[in-house]
Amino acid sequence: KGYGFTYDEALACQELLISGETERAKAILDFYSDKAKSSDGLFYSAYDVNTGSVLEYDARSGPNLWIGISACQYAKITGDEKYLSIAKIQKIC
Repeated sequence: KGYGFTYDEALACQELLISGETERAKAILDFYSDKAKSSDGLFYSAYDVNTGSVLEYDARSGPNLWIGISACQYAKITGDEKYLSIAKIQKIC
C-alpha cells in the first residue's frame, strides 16, 4: 500500500488516456512533475505515492521511457504541453 512503481504508473496513465480519463492521467503526471524525486532527470523505480519519497533507488531507462511516452501521449490527446519537460529530459520528444 502506498507504493507507486514508475513503470506501472506509466502504463496506468496510458490506459487512462485511452479510456478518456484525462484528469486521472494528469494526476499521475502531476506526481512525476511535482513530487517525485529524480536523479539527473531519471525517475526511480518506486515511490511513496503520498510523499514522493523514494522507496527503490533504481533508475532504469525502461520505466523512464514509458513515463516520457505517457507525457507525450497526454500532450497529443489534450493539447496541454505542461508535461513535455518529463519527455524532454528522457529525450523522447
